Amino acid sequence: MTQNVFETVTLNDAKRAIVNTSSTTSIVGNPMMVTYASTKGAINVFTKSLAESHRRSCSEQSDAG
Repeated sequence: MTQNVFETVTLNDAKRAIVNTSSTTSIVGNPMMVTYASTKGAINVFTKSLAESHRRSCSEQSDAG
């Protein structure tokens, strides 16, 4: 699904954003909510990695053209 979204995003779409809902539990943890905390942590890292990947892709596109 993410690939389909980014295929339609161009350099002119700089004002668009991906918004994920997370929790402080993903940062500080909670021994009673291990699955919840790890899932939210994974979403945080996924979003950061996705943003960096897209930033690099846009940078390469602007350098090429």
